[in-house]
Amino acid sequence: MKFICQLEELRNEIEIALGFSAQKNSLAITSNVLLENSGDILTIKTTDTKVGFVSQISVQTLIPGSTTVFCDKLYAVLKTIPNGEIEISADDDKKLTIRPKEGESRISINLRTIDASKFPMLLPMDEYHAFELPINDFLDMVDKTSFAVSEEIMRIFLTGVYIEKRDDKLAMVATDGRKLATMASLSSLF
Repeated sequence: MKFICQLEELRNEIEIALGFSAQKNSLAITSNVLLENSGDILTIKTTDTKVGFVSQISVQTLIPGSTTVFCDKLYAVLKTIPNGEIEISADDDKKLTIRPKEGESRISINLRTIDASKFPMLLPMDEYHAFELPINDFLDMVDKTSFAVSEEIMRIFLTGVYIEKRDDKLAMVATDGRKLATMASLSSLF
């Protein structure tokens, strides 16, 4: 694989992806980010096996392909390279090479990769689960239910807010075993 892209755009997406990769997990592959380029699109995927992240950015594809690289290391490298266009290539030697495209810079960074076929498959999201809600309504619902979330680590099943879509409304419920908060959206979902 080989492509050219804007460093700032890739760095922003990898920073978001970092939050979805497993940092301390026995499966090394879930600490990696999957990079797939074809056409003139780079698809970026990460997962911790519970939650996944998928994003796409525009690139200039020279050779289509895919690989995975340690997400934390990739982000650290992208923060050190000067802004502008960069060229990223992966070869069969399990190595990803990153270098600035323009200028007289002799920077060339190599990172170890794992074959893309080992990356866990992310299931596509069912259209039934997708909805739109005004952000102010959603934030108001979170604000009015999150105070009831348990902070006790031993009661992990109570440390979140339950969200359910019913017909054209959204409902949120939170409890710590003593307090109970429930909220339904005032506006209809789109």
